[in-house]
Amino acid sequence: MRADLTDPPNRLGYWSGMSARLPFPRLRTLAALPLHEAESLLTLAEHSYQLQSGQSARQGLRRMATYRRFLRLPPSFDLAEIKAAEHRRAPRQDLFRLGEMRPQGWSYALDCLVRETSAHGALIEVGWTEDLPDEFTLTVESIGLKHRCQVVRRTEKYLGVAFTAA
Repeated sequence: MRADLTDPPNRLGYWSGMSARLPFPRLRTLAALPLHEAESLLTLAEHSYQLQSGQSARQGLRRMATYRRFLRLPPSFDLAEIKAAEHRRAPRQDLFRLGEMRPQGWSYALDCLVRETSAHGALIEVGWTEDLPDEFTLTVESIGLKHRCQVVRRTEKYLGVAFTAA
């Protein structure tokens, strides 16, 4: 049976006639497609994410919105709905700016990518996190951000930090 991709996926994220989730193409693949085809694929993926729940679904919807901005397509839904579903003290803001981490006592700073910020913290991408200290000063000169930070979450290449008083 051939999958009918014109219909929205069922509640599990599958299209009729498919036994597995539809793999979603990378951004560079979407950029090579005609805009109407790229928009159709984005809309199908958004339907799939809207039928799911949890953090991965919210991240997927934010990623689709970013793809739409990059391709200069109109938004298909209100991102405020996604952000309202998050249970945070302050809303997050996508930043994607180059920053510097300067641990106290180190003679040099480490470059990092600040992906998101809020009034209380940030999500930082670095090459590795294993040997980094739990406290440092984060600076993003392009927007005038400078905060003392405490690591609250650590993965292989991401640091979730809380801003602390100096």
